[in-house]
Amino acid sequence: MTCRSGAVAFLPNRVRVALVSPASAPAPPVRDPDLTLRQIRERAREPLPGARVRRHLYFRYSLVYTAGGGPHR
Repeated sequence: MTCRSGAVAFLPNRVRVALVSPASAPAPPVRDPDLTLRQIRERAREPLPGARVRRHLYFRYSLVYTAGGGPHR
């Protein structure tokens, strides 16, 4: 493939974006989270000591635990 293949897709994608405005696109379903990040950390503290909880985009989070690892923040 060459760089030209990306250029060929550029114009059709721009047209598609122009035709499908965000107002006409259906919104994804959203609901309140079952647990707050604080509650998630509290529930993970005893079974997974030293686990790290990080917030990400779109109400997502990651919980990282390393067995035998010390406390992390």
